Amino acid sequence: MPRAAGAPPASEPLGTVILAGIIAVDNAFVARTRASLF
Repeated sequence: MPRAAGAPPASEPLGTVILAGIIAVDNAFVARTRASLF
């Protein structure tokens, strides 16, 4: 499926899921770092 430069609405959910996953991993990493610091 070709992806246009102007992201079609169909790709929005996928981008949201990827962004949520990145945020979740980042939050987990920060929590682990804080736990090791204190």
